[in-house]
Amino acid sequence: DDKITERLPDLPEAWRDVTVRQLLNHTSGIKSYTFVKDFHTMMRKDFAQREILDLVAKDPLEFQPGEKMSYSNTGYFLLGMLIEKVAGKSYGEFMDERIFRPLGMAHTRANDLRAIIPNRADGYSWDGKELRNGEYVSPTQPFAAGMLVSTVGDLAKWDAAIARRTLLDESTYEEMWSPTRLNDGSESGYGLGWGTSKVNGRRRVSHGGGIPGF
Repeated sequence: DDKITERLPDLPEAWRDVTVRQLLNHTSGIKSYTFVKDFHTMMRKDFAQREILDLVAKDPLEFQPGEKMSYSNTGYFLLGMLIEKVAGKSYGEFMDERIFRPLGMAHTRANDLRAIIPNRADGYSWDGKELRNGEYVSPTQPFAAGMLVSTVGDLAKWDAAIARRTLLDESTYEEMWSPTRLNDGSESGYGLGWGTSKVNGRRRVSHGGGIPGF
């Protein structure tokens, strides 16, 4: 519940009341940098972190924090920056130390296009007529919003850890999977990093996602 401006320096004044929680549940009102006009034409560019923030820093909030839910990759980008500042190490190092190694996920890491990763999969896209190689995307752009690479085997280990509640304590899972209450008291259908809904009276938690080629 800390204000992000208390944790990260030199953020826009318009973001002064946004909390860490609101980044996690996408109720911050901060515009997603992936929605910036012509952003798709810059996918190959390597960005410094502040350059990504500058894409939306001058834009007003799309709504007041907590008023509604709107998915924002800028939120996860900021969360990655926050992790690095608090942990004193890179996002990839932190994830490896706190999640991947404890769960035995030896084939999961932050993406580096220059690194030789055995059996790295190629991504493809369908242009309406034929399969094409997926567009090159600099990992500096998704950062904490989607720069990880993994394997099916490691994802099975991740799924098992979630099912067995071995990574976090039970109260954290409950908070993570509970729908967010908006300012007007209604539910957003999203928790902390997870979509929340019900099927046949039972809770369903899930998340979709994609990046060119995958």
